[in-house]
Amino acid sequence: MTNLTLSGWKQSIAAGLVEVVPLQTFESSLVLADDYLASTGGWVPDDAGDPTGPGVPASGASNAQAIQDIRDEQLERIYSADLSGVLSFTTNFQINLAPGLSDADVLAAMEARLEDFVEAQLPNTNLAFVNLDSFTGSVVEGPTTQVEREAIQTSILSGGRITNPKEIALVAARARYSLDNTYNVQYMYTQPGKVLFHLMVRYTDATYATEDPNATNQYVIKLDPVTYEVTSGLIIVL
Repeated sequence: MTNLTLSGWKQSIAAGLVEVVPLQTFESSLVLADDYLASTGGWVPDDAGDPTGPGVPASGASNAQAIQDIRDEQLERIYSADLSGVLSFTTNFQINLAPGLSDADVLAAMEARLEDFVEAQLPNTNLAFVNLDSFTGSVVEGPTTQVEREAIQTSILSGGRITNPKEIALVAARARYSLDNTYNVQYMYTQPGKVLFHLMVRYTDATYATEDPNATNQYVIKLDPVTYEVTSGLIIVL
């Protein structure tokens, strides 16, 4: 039986690899055949004057054995591990408590609910919640301040991922009701197990220092307390 040429051998190997190595195309399998030759001594032609002519691989392996060796080498490249680690995250979390508490008291009251909140974010991922070892945060109480409203607008304009529910609600209100950037969140309200209620009002300008006395409407956006998805909205006519 006449030996295959180098090109014929690679095509034969590639055709076999497509059948036994997952996710391969014929072209990617040709690359694997080339890599196999490079790592096992190359191509030995029957006629030294015709280096790509009929011959055999230096490994001496049959086509079937070469295909099996390449498959085995590809599978040996795959590693897996059971992992546990410490995950840092940022989020904005809301809770209804008695007014006037210290930051430490508020954060302590948040801890158990925050664990539930973090765990609830994971069902659609391949991560499993174990425990919340520690967390830190800065506490803001009551309606939004001018500084906070400006920070909300700056964050929206930054173009980064929005995770703060006040920002999510404001973006939704502007999109849903075609509001300009003089509108911002005046306050957020919630109770345990209830939606997050956000009231958007118009200010005299984008510094958000003074509410516009001539505004004719206010706007409400409600968010799911776990997913922060918009659940409903409404217009309040003044």
